[in-house]
Amino acid sequence: MVLLAIFAAARVWAGDNQWTNVGPEGGAVGFLAIDPQNPATVYAGTRVGLFKSHDSGASWSNAGLIGWIVGSLVIDPQNPTTLYALAVGHPDDDFATTKVFKSANGGANWNEADSGLAADCCVGFLAIDPQNRDTLYAVVGSPLKPARDLFKSTDGGASWSMLNSGFLGSDLYCAALVIDPQDSSTLYATAQGADSAHRSVATVFKSTDGGASWNETGSGLPSTNPDSFAPGGLTIDLQNPNTLYVTKMCCGAFKSTDGGASWNPANSGMPTGNNIRSCCISGVVIDPQQANTLYATSPISIFKSTDAGATWNAVSSGMWQGLLTLGSNPLTIDPQNSDALYLATSSGVFQSADGGASWSQTNSGLRAISVSSIAIDPQTSGIVYVGTDRSNVFKSTDSGVSWLAASASLGDGVVALAIDPQTPGIVYGGTGDIECGSGSTSGIFKSADGGLNWMDTLAGFGCLSAIVIDPQSPSTLYAGTWYKGVYKSTDGGTSWYAANSGLPSGVFVPSVGALAIDPENPGTLYAGLRGGALFKSTDGGTSWSNTGLAKGSIPNALAVDPQNTSTVYAAALNGLFKSIDGGTSWRNLSLSTHVYAYAVAINPQNTSTLYVGTDTGAATSTDGGETWTPIPGGPARVRLLALDPQAPNTVYAGGPGGLFAISFGAHDLSAKPTR
Repeated sequence: MVLLAIFAAARVWAGDNQWTNVGPEGGAVGFLAIDPQNPATVYAGTRVGLFKSHDSGASWSNAGLIGWIVGSLVIDPQNPTTLYALAVGHPDDDFATTKVFKSANGGANWNEADSGLAADCCVGFLAIDPQNRDTLYAVVGSPLKPARDLFKSTDGGASWSMLNSGFLGSDLYCAALVIDPQDSSTLYATAQGADSAHRSVATVFKSTDGGASWNETGSGLPSTNPDSFAPGGLTIDLQNPNTLYVTKMCCGAFKSTDGGASWNPANSGMPTGNNIRSCCISGVVIDPQQANTLYATSPISIFKSTDAGATWNAVSSGMWQGLLTLGSNPLTIDPQNSDALYLATSSGVFQSADGGASWSQTNSGLRAISVSSIAIDPQTSGIVYVGTDRSNVFKSTDSGVSWLAASASLGDGVVALAIDPQTPGIVYGGTGDIECGSGSTSGIFKSADGGLNWMDTLAGFGCLSAIVIDPQSPSTLYAGTWYKGVYKSTDGGTSWYAANSGLPSGVFVPSVGALAIDPENPGTLYAGLRGGALFKSTDGGTSWSNTGLAKGSIPNALAVDPQNTSTVYAAALNGLFKSIDGGTSWRNLSLSTHVYAYAVAINPQNTSTLYVGTDTGAATSTDGGETWTPIPGGPARVRLLALDPQAPNTVYAGGPGGLFAISFGAHDLSAKPTR
């Protein structure tokens, strides 16, 4: 195992009646931004919010927008405490919302600043006028038009209007935009898509009137496939704005010295070809103090030029290959120190103090890993496993104070974890594409040594959703999958067979979204189907029958009361449901209007105490779900819940915002209960 982080300076554990983010550290970082007046202040955009460092990346803290995918950030060049962020949020699994947020105090507080900005999804990017701080540009998209529409604000984000002329009115969409630092009415944009003859097109457009009109200026750029532009792959020289660089996927970098009128290759020493993993150059970054020094990134390497792009050499010592992202700005240079570089990767932030000659990872406090599964050792308090959407399993033996990488990679995202209740060193992990498309495959992995080593016990079936273990006979396991129903093993995962008799078939079923097992009668199982039904088996999965759960109530999680197993809870698309007769009838507990319930957990020592995870956070009930008290301060969207079996007042919550923990001394929280 590789020790990832030990938070020695400030010990981290579940807070007393207060949520604590317990990691793990790292996570996918899409871009970095440096305060131009105080370069020790650095921002990192992640899939779970914005992070900020006050000490040149040595340590990080959350800077808001928890639960949002932050795709772009611009800093007011005159007042760097004013920030604008473009972010995508997923209120549920079916759609996304793109918004612009504004902070006037360096990320301490945020307010929406997107009136008139019409966007359904797809994070694009922001640009701010270096001469007029109130003028901003935003490129956003919709499901059918990724990053296509260009909007402009002239009042500091208070209102936005779409620029509909030139290439923006065609079938092309904008991929990148830069502003001339000396004449901010001059803009450059890369555009790609299909022309009226349905031919693939990728070119550069120029505007000299602040985006009101555009003219193509891509002479010399290759037109052969693959010819699309990398995200953010357009750069302008701040000292000489007539010099620009553009990168095309698998075609390398091109340079213009005449304001975009003509372009020439600048690829010597840079890989080109059709291998997108090794050849795709995401963008060129110019040293703000030495314009002849350039950097370019690909998914597996960093390249440096000291002769304005004439020649390039790889500079990746200390980097983990395969971890570079293709974000809008993966590499950033300290504006006051040309040797200080920062790099955004899929595992966190890397830093160089010698102009790229060597790199080291610097993720202390950067807890941006999206947690997709949780399991807690049933016999030893404090041993916690989490699976991530990046295919890793992490293990903590001290309740989150420190973490170990318990797997390098198990393939797709780790969407399910289960621990043998009698032999806790035996751990099962189920993987699959988090989006669970019909073409996804996954595997069930088993570790017999507490996560040191894993073997694949079943591969090639639809995306996994859940694993449950018979508490009385742990060699018997059940796995829920998308599109292929329930699988069963009676030999500890050595072999598996389908157990679907009675489950319906169709577009969504037998896609099983949740499984639960009766702890007293392990032959009784419940399976929630993504099509919106709950099925029950009383013979160990040999046959299934439909229960009375309301039609359209798509279960995300199930829980059986361990003291009264006829009581069952179902967290579903339209709320939390309860049955007191083993699933024959159900009642909606009415958490609140339009609540999407992701997870439910029962305190095994006092089963009238419940926890629910929703799209608006977590809540607790001390009367079996009749009334609820929100638990503030945790992740904005709670997809997973788990209780420590040895200390059930300690609750773990996971999801897009990472892993949080809280310990309750009592359940009389100060917030007003809601029905």
